[in-house]
Amino acid sequence: MCAWKITVQMKVAAVFMVFSSWCLTVCLHMLCLLTAPMQCANDEFECVDHLNNTMCIPLSWQCDGSADCDDQSDEAGCHVNRCGANHFACVAGDECIHEAWICDGDFDCDDGSDERNCKSPIT
Repeated sequence: MCAWKITVQMKVAAVFMVFSSWCLTVCLHMLCLLTAPMQCANDEFECVDHLNNTMCIPLSWQCDGSADCDDQSDEAGCHVNRCGANHFACVAGDECIHEAWICDGDFDCDDGSDERNCKSPIT
């Protein structure tokens, strides 16, 4: 065999080995990214589907009345306003009062929830 043919074959083999090594490194890195557990940012809500896959949604989507997670966990445990627009749902019972009556100094809800957690009393 001619010397130049051996040299070309060796160079081709060397290039193939470098490419194969690079490809293996990239493929392993991608596999790690795909199988590593996802971490949501502090301003995101973490959904977990039935296959235990993690999905991140904006935190503002939690308790917005629309289920964005497959398991609806973004709406679980949320206080649902059963009253119409511009109304406040009293904590106990089925009472609804106008939102203007919240923190006005008068206990309009039987349970007093319309006057809880007010910044300062109305005088």
